[in-house]
Amino acid sequence: MISRNNFFAVVVWFTFGGLTSVIAQPPEDVFPYIPRDANVVSVLDVDGLLRSPLGIEKGWAEKHKQAYLDGSLTIPSWVRQFTRASHYIPGTRGEQWSVAFTPLDDPARMENIAKTEATEVQELEGFRSILSSRFGGYFVELPAGNDKSGQSVLGLLTPATRQETAAWLRTSRLGTSLSSYLQQAVLDSEAQLVLAMDMNEMLDPVQIRYRLNGAASVKSNQRAKAALTLDFQSLQGVRLSVTAGKTLTSELRLDFKRSIGDESQFVKPLLLELLVDAGSELEDFEQADVSVSGNSVVLRTPLSDVSFHKILSLVVSPHAAQGTGGTTTEPSLPTSNDQAPYDLMASKRYYRAILKNLGDLENIYNSSANSYNRTAGWHNSYANRIERMSTAGVHPSLQEFAGSISKNLRVLADSLRGSQIELQRLDNQIVYRVEYRYEPRTGFEWWWGPPQTINGPVMTPGNTRAIVHTNVDEVRQEQQKAIEAGAAQRTQVWKLMSDQRDQVEAEMKKTFGRVFVGD
Repeated sequence: MISRNNFFAVVVWFTFGGLTSVIAQPPEDVFPYIPRDANVVSVLDVDGLLRSPLGIEKGWAEKHKQAYLDGSLTIPSWVRQFTRASHYIPGTRGEQWSVAFTPLDDPARMENIAKTEATEVQELEGFRSILSSRFGGYFVELPAGNDKSGQSVLGLLTPATRQETAAWLRTSRLGTSLSSYLQQAVLDSEAQLVLAMDMNEMLDPVQIRYRLNGAASVKSNQRAKAALTLDFQSLQGVRLSVTAGKTLTSELRLDFKRSIGDESQFVKPLLLELLVDAGSELEDFEQADVSVSGNSVVLRTPLSDVSFHKILSLVVSPHAAQGTGGTTTEPSLPTSNDQAPYDLMASKRYYRAILKNLGDLENIYNSSANSYNRTAGWHNSYANRIERMSTAGVHPSLQEFAGSISKNLRVLADSLRGSQIELQRLDNQIVYRVEYRYEPRTGFEWWWGPPQTINGPVMTPGNTRAIVHTNVDEVRQEQQKAIEAGAAQRTQVWKLMSDQRDQVEAEMKKTFGRVFVGD
C-alpha cells in the first residue's frame, strides 16, 4: 500500500468562505487514469466518515475544519473523497510512483495551488497542469468519468518529470487496466476507508520460507510451515477496510487461490510478527476475531482512534520511493521564496502542526507498551507529513526547524531497525540451506536402499525428508542487540529536537512577540 506523498498538503491555507460541498464521485471514474502496473489502491470517503453516527456524535466535521485551519491536518474541508494508487516493490520501504485524485469542486483552485507552489498553471497535453517542485510531480485538472458530468478531478502524479507526466496523460482514458482484484476490492466495499494490495505472484517462495523460519509463531510446526508456504505462494491480495458506524470497526482480509485448512490459526500471529518487524504495529489486531471464508482468512476487530490514525496515514501520507539497499532517502528541506513575506498566523499554525505531529507520534509510542522498535514505520510516516506541510507565509527559521525534525525522525526510524547499515550486513550473514535426506519406507528399501537408475537413486516425496539448515535465529538476536545499542543515540536525538524546539520558539517570540505562543 501506499502512500507515500500527501499531495493534499499543498492546498492548505485556502480561504473557506463560500465553499460548496461536492458530491463524491465513484472511484471507477478515475480508473482510466491509473497506470496499468498499479498494485495498491486506496479510497477514503471523507464525507461518509463525517456523516457517520460516530462522526456526528464526536463532531468530526467541525474538528476536521479546525484541525485543518490549525495546520495539524492536511486534508482540506472541501475534499469529500479521494482515491490513490501506487506501485509497491517488495523489499523497499516506499513506492515507485503514486497517483492520487479528488473531485475538484472549483476550477479556480488550480490558480490557488499554483500560487502556493510559487509557479503558474500551464497546458500539458491539452490539460491544465502545475509543476510541484516540492513533491517532484505534476498536478493536473482532469475530466471525470466519460465527460458527461461536467465535473473535474484534481490529480497528482509523483515522482514524475514533465515528459513522464505527458506520457501518462497520452495513455490514460484508453480503458481501465486496473487489475480485477483491485477493482473488486474497491467497488464491492461499503466501508469509508479501503486499502487493497494485489499480491498475485508478488512473493518469492524462497522469501516465504525464510520469513516462516524466522517466525516464532510457527517455529516448531513443520507441517504448518509447509502448508503456509503453499498458501502464501497463492496469495492473491490483501484488503483492509474501516467502517464508521456507532464505533470504528476494521476488517483485514487475505485472499488466497487455494482453500485454507487448520494452518489458518497461524495467520494472525504471523501477521502481527510481520507488522512488528516492519515497525508498524497495530495493537488492536492482537484481539481480532479470525474466521475462514472460502479461500480467505478474515480478521475483524474494533478500532481505536490511535490505530485509525495510523491506518489513515498509510492512505494520505505515503512514504517516498526508496531503493532496495536499506538506506533512507535524504529529505530535502522545505523551500520557499526568499522574497516572500512571512506572517504570524501562518507561522503559528505551522509550528503548532509540527508539535501536534510529534505529540501524535508520542501517543503511538505509548500505545505500543513502550516497545519503541515497533514504531519505526510510523516515525517515517510522520516525517513525511512534516515535510509536506505548506510553507506559504512561514518564517524561514521554522522551515529549517521542520526540516531538521523530519531528518531526525528518519534517523530514529533507522536506529529502531538496528541501523540500516548494520542490519544489511547482518542480513547478508543469514545462511539458508536445504538438505534432502533419504528415509527408507519398506523393509526392501532398508536392505537394498532406494530404487536406482543410471542417474542415481530415485528420491521421491514419499521417501525423502527435507531438513532446513539456517542461522536465522542467531542473526535475529544480533539485530536486536543492534537496536538496543542505539538506545543512547535515540535519547540524544530526542533531546536535540527538544532543544531545537526551545530555540526556535524563543526566536519566534522575539520576532512576533508572546502572541506567538498564545491562543
